Order: sequence, then C-alpha cells, then structure tokens
Amino acid sequence: MSLNPYELEESILAQVKSLFPKEVYEDDIPEDDSLEYDSRGTLVPFAIIEYGDLTRLRADRGLVSARQDTYLYFFTVTIVTGRANDTKKMMGKMIDGLIGFRPVDGGEITPRGSMKFSRSSTTNRPTHYLRSATFQCVTNLSWEL
Repeated sequence: MSLNPYELEESILAQVKSLFPKEVYEDDIPEDDSLEYDSRGTLVPFAIIEYGDLTRLRADRGLVSARQDTYLYFFTVTIVTGRANDTKKMMGKMIDGLIGFRPVDGGEITPRGSMKFSRSSTTNRPTHYLRSATFQCVTNLSWEL
C-alpha cells in the first residue's frame, strides 16, 4: 500500500492511451502552434488527462492511522477534435472503456458526475470541439502488515 498516486495514475494513463489512438497530454494543454492538422486543415484529435487529489472518505476510516484509510481519487479526461461528431464518438468510447476498469491499487472506475459541458470554438483557428468527463475510484485498498 502506498499513498503515492504514481502507480495509480500510470495505470489510468495506460488505459486512456489504449482507448485513444492519438496524442494524450497530461495536465497540460498544448500551445496552438504545436497542434497538428490533417491534409484538409482539420485539427487532429488529442486528449488531455488531469489528475485530482486524494480525498479521505468519511465512512471508511482506520482505527490505527490515516494511512490505512480508503481514499477517493478523481481525474478528468477531455477530448478535443476538429469535428463535433468525432468528439462525441471518441468520448463515448472513452466512457465505455473507463467505467469498470480497475487501476493498480484502486477500485473500479465510476463516473464522478460533474457540471462539465461540451464547448467549441468555431470562429477562431483552430476550430475545435471539446468534451470532458470526470471519473473516480477508491484507492489505498491493500494493507501493509
């Protein structure tokens, strides 16, 4: 057991990359001049994964130490494409592939349910469409003896 989320994040990142055939950025949005376009000038899709913090669950606390408590971990995946329908399709595949996935030292991923909405910019280059979804899982499930 470790409260260091590195292994958990690497496991989630590997799953996101397996579901998304294009570039996946961590915690960072690329600069406009580094974006790629296809032969028709349409933005090549990319994804961004943003990691949250550990949150201590109220209902599952250890008697000995906070190190044995179960924590909630959340993250957000944003899909950015040059066509609205592509964004919708790719996010659908991402949601389907993440819900139920069990990362290293974590419980099954479930949707977090947030107030994120689809966004777009069609008046400035690059024309792009974004869709975000937030997910969560419990972590710190194995005990050190």
